Amino acid sequence: MAEDLKRKFTKSFRQIWMSLDMDEIDKLFHKDCKIETNLGEGEGSGAVKDFVRYWSSRFYDMEMHTFGEFRDGNNVFIQWRCSGTHVGKFEVDPDKVDFQFEAMNRATFKYGKVIKFWSYIDF
Repeated sequence: MAEDLKRKFTKSFRQIWMSLDMDEIDKLFHKDCKIETNLGEGEGSGAVKDFVRYWSSRFYDMEMHTFGEFRDGNNVFIQWRCSGTHVGKFEVDPDKVDFQFEAMNRATFKYGKVIKFWSYIDF
């Protein structure tokens, strides 16, 4: 069961970001989940969709690579690296240059869905 939860989150997380699969967000995140990031906060699976749309519209050809996945109780942690081309306004005007950053996420599960999602993005 422990590995299943970690595998579920990692697989869905990649599918959401690499395919921009909004239906997968509804499958993974509870409709009333709480979201906290170093860039802002939100509530609900709709806020997760807004977050994904925002990022994907600013960084063309985005690729995500995960590493350092582990589980502790109902929490799944994943560290990942993202790269691509900066094409949309994000803090600064787009410069169409390659970018890369790393992030760490914690997803807290209850009843098989994420009820709390925390993310720290290191630019």
